[in-house]
Amino acid sequence: MGLNRLMHEVLDQLNKADDVSADVIVIDHLRRQTVDRRAWPSDAQVTAALLERRIYSMARRKLAVVLEALARSMATPKSETFDYSMLTVEHVMPQKWRSENWGVPHDGFAGVGESAEMARDRLIHTIGNLTLVTGPLNAALSNDPWSEKRAQIEEHSNLPINRDLVKKAGDVWDEQTIIDRGQRLAEIAIRVWPGPDQI
Repeated sequence: MGLNRLMHEVLDQLNKADDVSADVIVIDHLRRQTVDRRAWPSDAQVTAALLERRIYSMARRKLAVVLEALARSMATPKSETFDYSMLTVEHVMPQKWRSENWGVPHDGFAGVGESAEMARDRLIHTIGNLTLVTGPLNAALSNDPWSEKRAQIEEHSNLPINRDLVKKAGDVWDEQTIIDRGQRLAEIAIRVWPGPDQI
């Protein structure tokens, strides 16, 4: 309902405008929004959402589009092109982490009223633990330990988002690594989707 009303307001303003370009009208209208559901989030709000929210719960295609945009923004003019429609979302630390492969979660990441296991379960579904891989690579990675996943990703993936993952993660993939990567991806997201005050 709120989005419908917002769109009607923008279209109405576009209809009334004479020589003002559409992007100026849309950006100006977005800047003036103050109601929470309509206001453009601040960089801090975007970062907090990406670090704390279970982003994996969004529709897989939408999540894949977000990860694709981040991956594309990490590419250089010399990077290979990819058919992103053939890629799937992969949890680096698997959803079924309770095995000998992934060890005991660290207490230091639990929030108020949250156990270390609950904190890990929450972090597993945040942007810092998610990436894109081909279907066959996704199946091969399964619940393997980080050392094996890292080797497989390094050998079989040329995506900039995965090259960065392997390069910066080191020998350990844990709660802190997920948070650190989430922070890097949030910084990229803010550049990819700047707020109306930054345009």
